[in-house]
Amino acid sequence: MTSHRSSLFAAHRRPTGTPTHTNTARGDVETEATRENDAILDALDSDVRRLKAEAHKLRDETDEQNKLADKLMSVMQGARDGVKSTVTRLESTMQRYGWKHIVLFAIVITIVAVMLYTLGRKVLAASPAAPQS
Repeated sequence: MTSHRSSLFAAHRRPTGTPTHTNTARGDVETEATRENDAILDALDSDVRRLKAEAHKLRDETDEQNKLADKLMSVMQGARDGVKSTVTRLESTMQRYGWKHIVLFAIVITIVAVMLYTLGRKVLAASPAAPQS
């Protein structure tokens, strides 16, 4: 069974039957392997630190979004309560006076608005025009 070795060891394989007195070559290979491992670990450490910083940014943004969502929910709840109370008051008015009174009131308001608009146009039309230069 063959063992899998790093490419660093491939150049320094000793053939079968050679003496084992190449400790300096083996030491060089181990030193180079250690340097390579240290460089890989440094790069990995840098990546982990960067990912950690990004995770903190994401958490902060999520917290901010959650605060905004809570605020929006609070505002919407207030609007919902306001609409509900308005509908309740309108229903009680409809029960007390009936829908005919409300329709009559709306017609009167509309007629008054149209009369004011018409009167305003007549007043503006009757006023002397300012001289233009």
